[in-house]
Amino acid sequence: MCISFFGCSADKKTETGANNSTVSNSAAASSVSESVTEKADAKSTVSQNADENKNHSSGANSQNSKSTSGANRNNENRTTEKENRTQNTTAAKTTKAPSKTTTKKVATTSSKISCTVTIECKSILNNMDNLKEGHEDYVPDDGVMLSNYSVTVENGDSVYDAVKSACSNNAININSQSSSYGVYIVGFNNIDEKDCGKESGWKYKVNGKYPSKSCNKYTVSNGDNIVFTYTCSY
Repeated sequence: MCISFFGCSADKKTETGANNSTVSNSAAASSVSESVTEKADAKSTVSQNADENKNHSSGANSQNSKSTSGANRNNENRTTEKENRTQNTTAAKTTKAPSKTTTKKVATTSSKISCTVTIECKSILNNMDNLKEGHEDYVPDDGVMLSNYSVTVENGDSVYDAVKSACSNNAININSQSSSYGVYIVGFNNIDEKDCGKESGWKYKVNGKYPSKSCNKYTVSNGDNIVFTYTCSY
């Protein structure tokens, strides 16, 4: 009986031990499996982190590259603008403004001046009936004895000096008288005052205006236009 008992007990122990061993092995296998799974998960996590770091690094590098490219372009633009300003400044310095030529006026020191002299008695043509008898032959057909004759006189000479020179050069007789007012022209070529009416006579004008002084007191200027005209009535 005892042998049988111990035999049974041994078998039970053996079976129990086998079961325990199986359980232990199962637990160990389960533990190993869990460990492998954890390692796989950890590896996956590491791989994901690596991918994320790679993506982040790639994005950051891309942004840094764009930023660097933009900065380089800005630097290039600033460099180009600076070079352009430098070139413009250099060109402005190189280009010199045209020099101003100063022309000095030289005063005329010539002692000679020129003027023109005209002598006319056209008014007589409309008053021939009043003309002194025998003087018709002294009146030109057009009433002009001398027209715009250019004469040269000394600087400072008078109208009287100019008309005397003009008459001398053209064989025209001049009749003049002196008075308290100055020299008075009585007549040219035998056409004298009062020959065509009681108020007839000679008067003169310079550049279209009648001076208020006698002809020997009016100083001639260069280019003056002198006209002696006969009037039948004042």
